[in-house]
Amino acid sequence: MCVLRRPALLAVLTLVMWTGCQQAPEPSPAEGTAVASANPGLRFTEIAATSGLQHRHTSGTLEQRYIVESISGGVALFDVNGDGRLDLFFVDGTRAEGAPEGGGHRLYLNETDPGGSIAYRDVTAESGIAHNGWGMGCAVGDIDNDGDPDLYITYWGEDRLWRNDSADDQIRFTDITASAGLGQTGWGTSAAFADIDRDGLLDLYVTNYLEFDLQAPPADGNWCHFKEVESYCGPEGIPAQADQLYHNQGDGQFEDISKSSGIGAWSYPGLGILFVDIEWDGDLDIYVANDSEPNLLFRNDTAEAGAGPGETIVKFTEIGTRLGVAYSENGLAQAGMGLDGGDVDNDGDIDIYVTNFSDDVNTLYANDGRGWFSDATYATGMGGVVRPFLGWSAALEDLDNDGWLDLFVANGHVYPALQRFPAGLSYTQRNLLYRNQEGRFTEMGLEAGMQRASSSRGAAIGDIDNDGDADIVVANLNDSPSLWRNDAGNVADWIGLQLAGDPSNRDAIGARVRLYAGDLVQTRQVQRGRGFESQFDPRVRFGLGTTGVDSIRIDWPSGHQQTLQSPSTRRYLSITEGDAPIAGPEVSPAATIPDPLAPLAAGTQDRSTSIPDLFDLDDDAAALSRQAGQLYRQGRYDESRTCLERAIELDPQGVRSRINLAMVHFSGTGDFHTAGTILGQALDIDPRRQEAHHLLGKVRLHQNRLADAIASLRKATQLAPSSGEYQGWLGLAYQRQGDNTAAETAYHAAARLSPWDPRPLLNLGRLYERTGLRDSAVVTRVFDTFEQLAPAQRRVDHYKRKLAEYPDHAAAPYLLGRAYEDQNRRQLALANYRQALKLDATYAPALHGLGRMLQVRGRMEEAISAYEQARRQDPNLTGIDNDLGQIYHHQRRFEEAVNSYEHGLRIAEDRTSIPILLANLAMAHAMLGHLELAEDAFERSLELHPDQVDTRDALAQVLMAMSRPEDAAVHWQEILRLQPGHVGARQNLQRLRQ
Repeated sequence: MCVLRRPALLAVLTLVMWTGCQQAPEPSPAEGTAVASANPGLRFTEIAATSGLQHRHTSGTLEQRYIVESISGGVALFDVNGDGRLDLFFVDGTRAEGAPEGGGHRLYLNETDPGGSIAYRDVTAESGIAHNGWGMGCAVGDIDNDGDPDLYITYWGEDRLWRNDSADDQIRFTDITASAGLGQTGWGTSAAFADIDRDGLLDLYVTNYLEFDLQAPPADGNWCHFKEVESYCGPEGIPAQADQLYHNQGDGQFEDISKSSGIGAWSYPGLGILFVDIEWDGDLDIYVANDSEPNLLFRNDTAEAGAGPGETIVKFTEIGTRLGVAYSENGLAQAGMGLDGGDVDNDGDIDIYVTNFSDDVNTLYANDGRGWFSDATYATGMGGVVRPFLGWSAALEDLDNDGWLDLFVANGHVYPALQRFPAGLSYTQRNLLYRNQEGRFTEMGLEAGMQRASSSRGAAIGDIDNDGDADIVVANLNDSPSLWRNDAGNVADWIGLQLAGDPSNRDAIGARVRLYAGDLVQTRQVQRGRGFESQFDPRVRFGLGTTGVDSIRIDWPSGHQQTLQSPSTRRYLSITEGDAPIAGPEVSPAATIPDPLAPLAAGTQDRSTSIPDLFDLDDDAAALSRQAGQLYRQGRYDESRTCLERAIELDPQGVRSRINLAMVHFSGTGDFHTAGTILGQALDIDPRRQEAHHLLGKVRLHQNRLADAIASLRKATQLAPSSGEYQGWLGLAYQRQGDNTAAETAYHAAARLSPWDPRPLLNLGRLYERTGLRDSAVVTRVFDTFEQLAPAQRRVDHYKRKLAEYPDHAAAPYLLGRAYEDQNRRQLALANYRQALKLDATYAPALHGLGRMLQVRGRMEEAISAYEQARRQDPNLTGIDNDLGQIYHHQRRFEEAVNSYEHGLRIAEDRTSIPILLANLAMAHAMLGHLELAEDAFERSLELHPDQVDTRDALAQVLMAMSRPEDAAVHWQEILRLQPGHVGARQNLQRLRQ
């Protein structure tokens, strides 16, 4: 094992400091470090056990053998009995062998006395909520406008709708799934209620995940691998399910309008849902976070759907790519999990935050006020410390009541086997807590007291003790929950609103609220969805710091407006639409605030920062570098870093070791400051290392040091003028700086140099969409080309990851080669096919791929040899016979071509390949003079695919050779019907008429 003894580590650190003195000092890191706050407003204490939350969540076994075991764990905060206190509902899962004793969902009643300790009582048994199974998430909403919240629970299996029938201190829910027309049986994850057509009734959106069958799991139930440890298989490679949208009919029933509304046209693995009015046009749009696929934004076009008087046609249009919320800044489809929406910069519109997988960043999409978004992750300081974490539920909430929305993120990995490497990526992870300081975020969860490491999933945020600050409840997979009491937020002033709609929906979902306090304007919307599989406090709260309130304006979903002048603060106001507010009691500030810097409890240290004291070391710099690469691929970033530090100590001029070390800091741990320092040292040694300039440019871009980023990226493009990737990153830097002309030039260069890459086109389209530099036709053409190229690039990215996970399996380089071939990148395709054959010289698909590459290069005999070897290894491998037949045809070996095509037809399983084989067989028969056989094969091909113009034209030529001009004319006439501009068919018909 390569790790450093403490004295050697000090020597390397000294080396880094000494060499760093040769360049200008960098500014202090803007992110990636936690800074203690002078404001006492972020202090949390974990009180789950003492408050009465005694259950443990269950979802599968501790080894997590199947993907269905990995994502359960929603939680809801809602007032079940109308007593003004937030109760708690936890969704439970099960196990493949059956539910454990004492398992099941949990409903806790909040019995906290004013000013007393928080206390919850388990009322699950009396509530009647007893349907167990593979529970996932939940949604809360008053579906019948009777004043109490109802509950929807998603499952891998049949979802359930529970009507709240509580009365007279009796907590009671009734299962009305069947009578309501619900109970879909896919794999529901998150769900949310909202009034999509403003008829005063709550409709329902359910995100669905994958087509998973526990009786026939992927890979026949065998393990897959992640970071070279065993893991369950998926989600990639498992078909996704379409989401579902249900319309509330008002008679207790819901109608599935998924297809008619446009929602059902998309089948992506959905995990998070947010109802939010993106354009402030009064209706609710839908944003969906998808796993490993682009996120979706459905614009609500119901009002423009063309309905007649008194009619409403619900219609949604997907616009995520064009508005900038489908992909990351550099054009990647991330692994979206949870999400939230809020005005993080207090500019009056809703921004969107999405959590993603580890070795990536969570993404903040900033709304520019016109409905377009830009990736502001790095500009706001959120892109560093997050990289080793896997995020689930997220919450934008003013936790210290200073008037700015802070951020909480629940984290936890999905692969328990990562625990094999204690210094690597962690399975259990601490949650992240970011303080918003006027639009700039600093992570300070440990300082605020959030030290517990779990594998968290759902989380909800709300004021459980009604003291004016937001507390946080977290559902932890196969573990007890966390309840974080906010102990300092109510020191600052605040005001909260409990809204009740009439004629708007009772929950007032969709209401927009603006608070005016001097120069500060805060914006909130009553939203549903949010987080992951969870439901938040339905009330709206505003932190005020030390200011009062001038006025509050409420825009109700019905269109009514209401203004409150100079309301009293430090209390909740209950407001029924159109009525005067009813003020609750004033809440005093907390008398004492716990010390945030108390020592961490044993076992709670952040393992990602710990370095063992004693390790064995190699003394060969090259061997250390190889070992570092292996450790990096395993996610063991601290150990990889240590190996590279030792390699640099042994070989101070080793530029490659320095670049790799910078990559560990940059991509592994998100320490951009250190990565930049190390790259500066590398370039002092060798100023012409193009990859060092490129990486330094990305580091500076992530630090939002735009001028420095542009300088480094320009140098990289000068050293590597044929690199489309470098030009693409340079375009991003220019665009971030606001130099749109330079950005356009760089994107065009990137697209020209890398015509297979969709990302420059995506960014070019975004640029045009926001700036109006080009007309709508150009914008549409750019986005259309992007959509054509994107699927192949996603396959390339996918199989690159698989090759890293399975470097010794011939299928991995073969599949990557096939993806490159789809992009017409033949040199890379050929290299990967050859790599596959190095691993297994008998691997038939790779032999087939090698043959195709040799064929396009005109090396026909070598291609024939590769094809024939492939067919000997696997006589049933489809595709070979058509390719081999075409070579025989080209060489005028028509009998062999016929034999090859006929063999292909005997084994063909894919109906799409049969018409092509038949058409090629017909051509070979025609060249042999077997015109009747040719006619028969052409006719069979056209029966399967009548729109084949070339096949129909060839058949007409054969019919002419058989002296049947009338029959030939029929086919040329059909060609002109299919393709009116077909010159050959028109000319041939003219000749027949002469």
